[in-house]
Amino acid sequence: MPVGCCKDINSMLAKFWWGSNEEKRKIYWLSWERLSRAKNDGGMGFRGIEEFNKALLGKHCWRLATGGSSLLEKIFKSRYYPKSDFMCANEGYQPSYAWRSILSARTLVEKGGLWRIGDGRKVRIWKDIWMPDMKIISSRNNNCPLSDDALVMDLIDVDTKQWKRDMIYSCFDSGTAKQIISIPLSLRLPSDTLVWNWEKDGAYSVRSAYHVICDEKERSLPGPSVTRKNKVWKEIWKAPVPNKVKNFMWRLTKNILPTRANLHKKGISLDLQCPLCHHEVETTNHLFLHCDLMKLTLFASHLGSHMPLQVDLFDWILSWLTCHDTLGTQLFCTILWKFWAARNNVVFRGDKLEPVCLVDEAMSFV
Repeated sequence: MPVGCCKDINSMLAKFWWGSNEEKRKIYWLSWERLSRAKNDGGMGFRGIEEFNKALLGKHCWRLATGGSSLLEKIFKSRYYPKSDFMCANEGYQPSYAWRSILSARTLVEKGGLWRIGDGRKVRIWKDIWMPDMKIISSRNNNCPLSDDALVMDLIDVDTKQWKRDMIYSCFDSGTAKQIISIPLSLRLPSDTLVWNWEKDGAYSVRSAYHVICDEKERSLPGPSVTRKNKVWKEIWKAPVPNKVKNFMWRLTKNILPTRANLHKKGISLDLQCPLCHHEVETTNHLFLHCDLMKLTLFASHLGSHMPLQVDLFDWILSWLTCHDTLGTQLFCTILWKFWAARNNVVFRGDKLEPVCLVDEAMSFV
């Protein structure tokens, strides 16, 4: 699938998620790239179409690399690599769109595939991944007689069906040599087999390939460690509350609720004062940490909680999500959710927010 088509599908999905259509344009609070991250990484777990398409192409690469006898494999082999294998094939002269598309995903097989050594006739020592640590051997000793295109079979004694220990220790450093010798060899010396390292059965799966692509993409992005944030996302999605409350807690923690301060950042002109206490600018921190009505609501609840003076909203939410009181976690999340709904009723319907009534509603909901 062309990249442009993938982007168009992502755009349509984003419009559907944020409720946008031809008649009404809604605010996109997060980019689709962030939404398509895993839930434990702060996203919603949506599939990125471009990455998913590459994982599907990887399935074709895997079939060609493992030497299947399909009609597709026979056609491509006769046209593009009649005297070699798929992993060594070049793009060729005037290649078809299908061939170029499949080749674009070959690096996925190179990174996730691991050669299981049999007779060593298919595996190149310096260019293929066959070591247990999933790394290509990049260094050798000065007196190493092996060429750049040497095969693993050169390290195996065919008569004894064992590794050539003397040669291995003379060509590699001690750590690499020990790893090679630890690889078991069959007495039958079967043909080498390419296995998918990210599945227990060794078979390629689109699901695991998609996660490999996403993980590699995440590692390439600059940024600080997100261990603490990853913890709060895990706690939100496993909280003992309905999905609509989880969704609200996720939006609150991501700071994408349409508070007046956030709307102002999106270029909307409006009064920035808190519609409940009229004391400060309505930011997420103010509304859920410092607003007088929020303090009264928490104090009136069974939590009996006083608002901490010097605490970050993120840390405060995490502390309640990780507490050992299940009912307390449920009530805390529900009160925040109900408080936001009551705030919206104040803004759009002119209702009055009653902390005691709000707490009663939250208790009956739990």
